Amino acid sequence: MSDNYRRVTYTKINSLSIQSSDELTDDMKSDLQLAFDLYKNESNLINKLRLRTILYSFAMYKSSPKQINDYIAEVFPKQEEFTLQDLYKLILFKVKNIKEIETESLFNFINVGKTNTVSKSEISAAFNANGIEISDKEVFEMMAFMTGLNDQDFEETTVTKEEFKKFLI
Repeated sequence: MSDNYRRVTYTKINSLSIQSSDELTDDMKSDLQLAFDLYKNESNLINKLRLRTILYSFAMYKSSPKQINDYIAEVFPKQEEFTLQDLYKLILFKVKNIKEIETESLFNFINVGKTNTVSKSEISAAFNANGIEISDKEVFEMMAFMTGLNDQDFEETTVTKEEFKKFLI
């Protein structure tokens, strides 16, 4: 793993402000707090092994211990003890990353034309292919919400990948 990749990842993680933990549900924060409290020492910190255990339980259950250790090292190089806020940042970044990957996959599934936009017909076809009946009006309302455009010709309206991501994330 390159040092440049680590710096970019570390920068992305640390750009999540402490208030970003508000993006976690109250239930998730409560569960993380409870898990953290089980392992914390007298300084209100947990060690890397305990952090790995919590990450495995909450966000990385398909990952090996080595993969989790690598993830921790990417974000907090040479750090051995962690705060609750560190845990929130790691979980939040992992959850956001998973959502972004899923959104990208969904966009690519809908985008049969392999362009950087999806059309009304592509969105309708994706819903119908999955057994969900959707009217033209419902598709238009969805597209209008994503694009912020209400008075354009509906047949010509498309949604960019970025608009689609903002809508879902």
